[in-house]
Amino acid sequence: MNLERENNFEKGFIVVMKKVLKNKIFPFILLFGIVLYFHLFFNTGLKDDAMYASFLREYNYFEFLSYHYNLWSSRLIIESVLIVITNLNSIIWEVIDSLIFSISAYIVLLLVNRKQDTLINYLGCLLFLQYPFAELSSAGWISTTANYIWTFGLGMISFYPLIQRERGVKIHWLIYVVAIIGLLYSANLEQMCMVIFAFNFLYLIYTNFIKKEKLSKYNILCLVITLLMFVFIFTCPGNWNRYAVETIERIPYYSSYDIFDKIYLGIVPTFNILIINRVYLVLFITFLSIGAYIYSKHDITKIIAISSAILVYMLTIFQNILLLLFPGMVMTYAAFDSYIVPPFSEFYNVVPLLISVLLICSIIYMMVVIFKKSNALPFFIFLLGFATRFIMGFSPTIFASCSRTCYFLYMAMIIIILYIFIKLNNDKKIGHKWALIFTSVLFMLAVFNGINLLSSL
Repeated sequence: MNLERENNFEKGFIVVMKKVLKNKIFPFILLFGIVLYFHLFFNTGLKDDAMYASFLREYNYFEFLSYHYNLWSSRLIIESVLIVITNLNSIIWEVIDSLIFSISAYIVLLLVNRKQDTLINYLGCLLFLQYPFAELSSAGWISTTANYIWTFGLGMISFYPLIQRERGVKIHWLIYVVAIIGLLYSANLEQMCMVIFAFNFLYLIYTNFIKKEKLSKYNILCLVITLLMFVFIFTCPGNWNRYAVETIERIPYYSSYDIFDKIYLGIVPTFNILIINRVYLVLFITFLSIGAYIYSKHDITKIIAISSAILVYMLTIFQNILLLLFPGMVMTYAAFDSYIVPPFSEFYNVVPLLISVLLICSIIYMMVVIFKKSNALPFFIFLLGFATRFIMGFSPTIFASCSRTCYFLYMAMIIIILYIFIKLNNDKKIGHKWALIFTSVLFMLAVFNGINLLSSL
């Protein structure tokens, strides 16, 4: 009798677990739990976190806003939240940050995964777990996440009503309120303001000139708010003062750089960060190369796809072999890792720019081959993601912000990887076996990333 009860219990438990694992929301709940666990080991209260925590002891609220607006930054909404959150128990930030990170993953998958396939949701969450979280400690955990994870997550929430509108889902007015709050916060960061404006502008063109639909009042409101925020950002005296201070302190000869030099700083250091962190660049190029190879009808495209993958693998995974075969590449890697525009009289200084431009051209070409005219959105997402990092070359703050400014580019790469996987899957170009293999690889990479993160703290 007891054996029968145990068997029934086991069968019932297995049935329940299968239902839980197949639930479309469960991958995001799991993601939230894993990210929250990581947060328990983060050492908050250092660097900028301590600075923001001290402001309310030195100034009243309005004095702080006036001081920062006139002398340092237009990010008054973000920093108003920062001076409060840094004075609270760190567990509050840990929960909020983990929640926003998980919500951003949910909305990205809502955008990409139209059929809400549970396996795709797991893949998306595993891709989010590849992020090199240690980058977010460079200026203080709370300060950095509030400027990047929160702006991206709340920016994605601002897209939610438009995404659901396309699905034909009616939105409750409270969702609009939350979305507008998210919009105001996220648009206060220059990079995200550009992304939100571009997304809403493209949506306006798509719905009104292509689909010939009625104007969305929310869409127009988003455009108006971002335009006003741009005006606020560009007229803020603190931004111009900070520009001058950062130029003098970090790179006094920056003012002598011409447009080509600034383009160089926007491109080469970006690929240097991608090469150093490896995972997203390798996954991104792998999927682009596979997609371009499968959908190509010309041998030249297959050669470009294979060559792009080999180039990235040699620069990242097989870097030691590359240096063994070509010891002179040490100088090229040193030039890659510099935020100073080098003299191009030496060939090893030219190589990083050549590699970066070749990769940009091959990425765009392969995306055109894969998506053709069927879906232009991935193409624009890549351009937007790359632009958020590229524009850093036009500001001396690039030297202070370092690799964390690649956050939005990483998110764009995740979205495009998912788009390619879904297209390959829908077109029956890959079988269920390959989907499971990819899931297993991502799972192992996520485990290694987690171990590496915890060991570095």
